[in-house]
Amino acid sequence: MIDADDLEDECERLAKLLRSAGYTVSLIGTVDPEAAAEVLDRAPGTLRNWRAAGYGPPYVRGSRVRYRLSDLVIWSRERHEEPMT
Repeated sequence: MIDADDLEDECERLAKLLRSAGYTVSLIGTVDPEAAAEVLDRAPGTLRNWRAAGYGPPYVRGSRVRYRLSDLVIWSRERHEEPMT
């Protein structure tokens, strides 16, 4: 389990990396599926398939699908993977 301070630091690090790569990170720390795929080192289509199968990291569905950076970090750490290095 990751503690709150480490999670916040990791989310800030990922947000900075994503922004420098041209992705948009919302003020509340959410990203689109393309950025989430980059974080997880997967293809965007893989995340789409995972959503359809009920697998993968949690996501928020409004008018568009969004992923919270914190959920991506937690999900990848639970699988012993390092998010976006």
